Amino acid sequence: MDFWGIHIETPVIAITFVMSIPLSAIIGHFYLSALKIRQGQGLEKEDIRFIKEKLAENEDLKQRVKNLEEIITDLDKTLPPSKSGS
Repeated sequence: MDFWGIHIETPVIAITFVMSIPLSAIIGHFYLSALKIRQGQGLEKEDIRFIKEKLAENEDLKQRVKNLEEIITDLDKTLPPSKSGS
């Protein structure tokens, strides 16, 4: 079968059509969920609380990583140079 000048086997077309149905349903579900969230309809109080907790946890982790980076860079300044490289 030729499709826009490209020869494609019939089983490939059938599989593509069959797989596109659930794929479009999944994409549509996520799209509608995103619209509800943007409009504030899709979030329960528990969801909002969960998101706030995770944002606070994320900020805490960012601060911890920043502190670790400072410790490591301070260690690099205080350690004597390695003799193995040169």
